Amino acid sequence: MAVELGTDVTFKRAEKLLGFLVPRVSAMTVWNELKDAGCRVAAEAEAEREAVFVQGQVPQGERTARQLRVEADGVAIRLQGASQRFSEVKLVFAYEGKTTGRRPALEHKRTVAGLVGSRQIWEEAAVYFGRVWDLGQVDTVRVGGDGAAWIREGVEMFHGEYHLDPFHLRRRLTEALAGDHKAYTAVSEALERLDWTETLNLLSKAAKKVRGAARRRVLNLAGYLAANWDGIKSLPEADRLGAIEGQVRHTIARRMKRIGARWTRGGADRMARLLAAKSNGELQRYHKVCPISLKASNTQVDLEITASRAEDVHGWLRATVPALAGPSADNPYLKQVLKQIVAIHRVA
Repeated sequence: MAVELGTDVTFKRAEKLLGFLVPRVSAMTVWNELKDAGCRVAAEAEAEREAVFVQGQVPQGERTARQLRVEADGVAIRLQGASQRFSEVKLVFAYEGKTTGRRPALEHKRTVAGLVGSRQIWEEAAVYFGRVWDLGQVDTVRVGGDGAAWIREGVEMFHGEYHLDPFHLRRRLTEALAGDHKAYTAVSEALERLDWTETLNLLSKAAKKVRGAARRRVLNLAGYLAANWDGIKSLPEADRLGAIEGQVRHTIARRMKRIGARWTRGGADRMARLLAAKSNGELQRYHKVCPISLKASNTQVDLEITASRAEDVHGWLRATVPALAGPSADNPYLKQVLKQIVAIHRVA
């Protein structure tokens, strides 16, 4: 319960909730249970990564899919006890496609996360996804992200195609052109047509109309689009990626970016891994179960009434149940119920 609650609420809140069921469970106890579980996740991931990338074992995935979508992003978190104020938890997830309907969902989604370097997170993702899917049967892997250099490393890892995430594209457009609605609309339409020449001309005109920081934002947008143009034009409109932001919010940010939350590097890595395991429905694998053995007692309880006590049973009943001899002794309830009890006691 500590592990389950600790991945949903703060350690102090988990202490309070557990206190309703188990007395004297402290926030530090919850923290220790999360630490133990997180260490088990990290050790398992490292052992599997070493087995594949050092010993040369090939993971044997059971599911088959012709196409796999892989998206990645970083989540900035506050640090404590470190020279840096912030660090980045990396999250990578893969899925086979999206269901249709009023509430589309990702088909067979699997997630990997941790406060580690880019090479390690992609190797861990390759190993984990390789245990789920038979990657040799996958024809196309589409890797989506916000344009960060570490995300592009996934293209090489999976021999896939890179695509710019539309959420981050829209955000960059809004940041640079929010004050010029006409330019924003024109640039958006040019991007939809995948017309790079027209897009560049529109941004050049927009930059000439502003000065200072506003002009730098427009020029930065032009550089961002140029660096990611291959990721913009390569994916058909009907098959756009763009699920990463929701996954980041629900998987990592909801727990790790609360107001005032600060993490050590080790604690952040462990929590990120536990949250990924929870997203995969595998958190129970890392619970520490303490078995309880029930021993039969050798104590025998003598339920027999001794002769001396049996002789005085009517006196005991009159003293213990005075209603039988009192003014309400004729009450129908007393006659039908209490006197039957007395008769049963006499038989015993």
